[in-house]
Amino acid sequence: MRKGSKVDNRKTNIDFSSISLSGLEGIVTTGFGDAYTFISIPTYQKELNIVLGTNPYPGTLNLIVDENKAKIFLSKLKKRYIKGFKGKSKTKNLSKQILSYGGVTYYLVWIRAKVKSKYKTLRCAIIVPKKTRHPKNIIEVISTHCIRERFKLNDGDIVILTMKNPSTKVHGFFKPQN
Repeated sequence: MRKGSKVDNRKTNIDFSSISLSGLEGIVTTGFGDAYTFISIPTYQKELNIVLGTNPYPGTLNLIVDENKAKIFLSKLKKRYIKGFKGKSKTKNLSKQILSYGGVTYYLVWIRAKVKSKYKTLRCAIIVPKKTRHPKNIIEVISTHCIRERFKLNDGDIVILTMKNPSTKVHGFFKPQN
């Protein structure tokens, strides 16, 4: 886990029932820092480029969500896949090893956050790697931009994921696959 993370055991007792906006609400949290490594792998990068329409930002925004609400929200979205693959990796002694990389399920969504008293939106995707260290109440969101920087988000801030664009002002562009 990254230094300074406020969520040590990745489980929280947050009452999501008090948040009454449509979509799936999530609370920003610091992740493990693994996404950078995986998103930088050429095969994942190529596939995510197809998903996003351009190169992905090499990292994800991690959100604490209510597991039950997340299941319901995801069940309403079209599920898409990036297949797993095998690849070569150099180890410390410079010998090449064949590694197996897991597949990724993804869902195209919009993220909405309040920035300086105005709501802004960005097209993005929830990614669910087949191999992950995160518990089920943590989801990862990927975009062509660093979402944290774009919306000036800090740990503890609340964002909303929606199925449709809740605004006409869109700050991220890509063509979703059919």
